[in-house]
Amino acid sequence: MKKLFLLLIIVAFFGMDSCKKKSVDPDYCTGQWSTALATQALAMYNAAVAYDANPSTTTCNAYKATIQSYITGLDKFSDCSLWTTAQKADLEEAIADAQDELTNACPN
Repeated sequence: MKKLFLLLIIVAFFGMDSCKKKSVDPDYCTGQWSTALATQALAMYNAAVAYDANPSTTTCNAYKATIQSYITGLDKFSDCSLWTTAQKADLEEAIADAQDELTNACPN
């Protein structure tokens, strides 16, 4: 009886441990961030085109807002702990590029 009880405890422990490993990353971490953020990237592109066609404070602020939305979308992927080193490097590069774009947007 003690062996059965011990076996059940061990199985339960490993069962709980495997659940933790499966739920470490949210569902969005299993997809590609570039696909998940396609809408924000398109909005950023459209805002850049609008600013280029009509460089005003309004279009500049709209452009900056879309860049910030894209950065915010990228930031949530920083919590993806199961990503490879290459995936994390790509994400960090995309965040750095977007932050540079935000800093240098609307150079008037």
